[in-house]
Amino acid sequence: MEREEILVIDNIAYGGDGAGRLDDGRVCFVPFSVPGEKVKVSIVKDNKNFCRGEILELVEASENRVEAPCQYFGECGGCAYQHIDYDEQVKIKEAQFRQVLKRIGGLNIDEDDVEVVSSTNKWNYRNRISLNARRTETDEVIYGFIARDNRSLVRIKECLLAQAPVNELVPDLNKTKWGHKNRQRDRPLRATIRHASSNKETVAFYGKAPVGLPWRREVYNDREFVMPAGSFSQVNRDVAEALQRMCAEIISSLEACTFVIDAFCGSGFLSMGLRDVKVVGLEIDAKGVEAANFNAQDQGLTTHKYVAGDVNKLLRQRLGKLAPETTLILDPPRAGVGPGTIKAISKRSPKWILYVSCDPGTLGRDLKEILPLGYKHKKLAMLDMFPQTSHFESLILLELDNA
Repeated sequence: MEREEILVIDNIAYGGDGAGRLDDGRVCFVPFSVPGEKVKVSIVKDNKNFCRGEILELVEASENRVEAPCQYFGECGGCAYQHIDYDEQVKIKEAQFRQVLKRIGGLNIDEDDVEVVSSTNKWNYRNRISLNARRTETDEVIYGFIARDNRSLVRIKECLLAQAPVNELVPDLNKTKWGHKNRQRDRPLRATIRHASSNKETVAFYGKAPVGLPWRREVYNDREFVMPAGSFSQVNRDVAEALQRMCAEIISSLEACTFVIDAFCGSGFLSMGLRDVKVVGLEIDAKGVEAANFNAQDQGLTTHKYVAGDVNKLLRQRLGKLAPETTLILDPPRAGVGPGTIKAISKRSPKWILYVSCDPGTLGRDLKEILPLGYKHKKLAMLDMFPQTSHFESLILLELDNA
């Protein structure tokens, strides 16, 4: 028989689970709880140092608890915070950002200001979703999100985080030309649906984007950008615009900065907001680089150049020819920059590093290696790119201390 416990939820750990302490001092993680609540839980996993519980009863509910509107919430593995008032979600994410940087990165930022950017749209903000595919026992191919158990599939009719044009295509994934071909596969491929804000085009593709699929046209901060259909781009346009403006404002405030290296630049989104400085972008995705150079030419940015290749190798070459007052933008995938990039920085350190991250854990890990090279943090920001989920975007400006 599973043990029952009553505890108070102290905070929400990064990843989305509430955390409280049992009488024996161990932390108990409880999904779908809210800070301040007293809950009766069933202990479903009992380890030496921590345990996990499922809510049996809300003994004292938080005033920040709300009714989750999605029929799949609790079963689908995508959202973690639909049951929490949005303003409280943002406070939780700011606290997580501070806590992770302190615990993993070794930064003492308790008294530092963190600029917080909330999302204008709490729902229907995603211009892209990717749905896993499974074949049922009746030979039907269904699409949905991976469940909380990380094994089963939750079939969906719509996602409340997706924009309306994206949701309109979900029921028709088996009816498209490529959908018919996907049904014939022994193991059907995941489907991606993307909507472009400029030309209002919505497309679905299966697996990798097929050759010949037209570039997407997106408008950010009143400027049009082209992006390959299969290349990375931010899913929340309003917060992405705020991020682009923030990066431009930070770099323009560095009066001595004359040269910017934009590493992991994708289609050049972040550095396209820069004027009056020389920019070199580095990216492994050749199609993304092609789009970045097109965007630079289209916008008259004659001092911008984007290069395709192994980012760490290119970075070592570029840092070897470093201008005295250089800013290095790092915008890596969720895995972070890793030892190759940090080794390149250690050989020839730029004056400033502007690190943009979608995972505070890997950001903290990388900062633990970068800060001892002589850097101090100058600005911190948390941008809620992904409302209702446990994820967020963050930014930190580092300056080389030559004292």
